[in-house]
Amino acid sequence: MPLRAHILALLLLLAAGGAHGQAESYIHEGDRHFQQMGYARAVEAYRVAAELGAVNEHVTKRLAECHMRLGDMAEAERWYAIVVKFLNREPVDMLHYAQALKSNGNYVEAEEWMDRYLATKGEAGRRSNIVSFARKFAQDQERFEVRSVSTNSPYADFGAAWLNDGRVLFTSARNERTTVDRRAALNDQPFLDLYVADVGAGGDLENVRPLAGRVNTRLHEGPATASAGGDELWFTRNLAQRNQQGISRLGIYRATMRDGKYGKGAPFAYNNPEISNGH
Repeated sequence: MPLRAHILALLLLLAAGGAHGQAESYIHEGDRHFQQMGYARAVEAYRVAAELGAVNEHVTKRLAECHMRLGDMAEAERWYAIVVKFLNREPVDMLHYAQALKSNGNYVEAEEWMDRYLATKGEAGRRSNIVSFARKFAQDQERFEVRSVSTNSPYADFGAAWLNDGRVLFTSARNERTTVDRRAALNDQPFLDLYVADVGAGGDLENVRPLAGRVNTRLHEGPATASAGGDELWFTRNLAQRNQQGISRLGIYRATMRDGKYGKGAPFAYNNPEISNGH
């Protein structure tokens, strides 16, 4: 082999080895975030590893699971479509693939993969009937009118509950003024807080503002529910104490109103840093 060809082959080998080493470092970074439930950050690390050539079973499955946990069903479907082709796929992979397909409106394929999953559980004679259910559900749509309220933000807005006097209490990650250390590792959005909105004409929500008082802290707060009079609030908050794995679980808290504002809240008697209580 000519010298030039030897040099080219050596350079290609070194480049491949360097890319492999870089990919491994990104995989380790992704695994670290994944173990800490930092799925948004894990996705970024695994995606770089995949771009560097590490499109293996571990990376592919982690990308699929992260997107599933983040609620990005389009990406979850794309990656689970690869995962289910592996010889050592697990039944839960087929279940998640079917769920992603169903979420994206691909009912025929979803039913096929759900039936395959049921067969692995010894339920070969059972059928999921996803297609017929979707068809029946579509026929009943005229019974309801679903509209997006004008106060929705680009972030998570959920957990709406009646407060009182024509007000709605809800949970949101819309606090863009928060510092970097108050962004959730799970989805890289600001920490959750509780907000109040007035019910306007036609059922729309307006005049959104943070819940008055001391309930909102540097931790996650929400969802919540209020007593009929609105003077008592039960809500979910991250526990300040981490468990043995370094994870901050959820706890239930109770806050009462004084002079139109809620106090910080007292913990539920059975909160436990090793498990989550909430909602």
